[in-house]
Amino acid sequence: MKSIYLAFFSALILSLDQVLFKLLVDKVSIKKIYQFANFKIVLLLLLVFSLAFLGLSLWYLALRKSGLSNIYSTTSLYYIFVPLFSFLILKENISFNQAIGFFIITLGALISTL
Repeated sequence: MKSIYLAFFSALILSLDQVLFKLLVDKVSIKKIYQFANFKIVLLLLLVFSLAFLGLSLWYLALRKSGLSNIYSTTSLYYIFVPLFSFLILKENISFNQAIGFFIITLGALISTL
């Protein structure tokens, strides 16, 4: 698989992981350790760690196949994927100004790779 695709899937998976980690942090208090006995919390924790491992593994493979400067622009996808997953999973709002900012950052990263 091409390194750009590996980096793309890494960005997608790690963005989803960030949103699920936020969901986990909102549900769990470190002071209340007994919450970790809850099956849903443990399942979410395992999912977060598994996705992090998968995303980092894909990023590692992408880096091995290509130079960092060639694929680093894919990290700009985080600026699109994280708000999108936040909107879909956490029901967070995205303002018009934020959407314009995400678009400008992504456009700049794409232009820099050409």
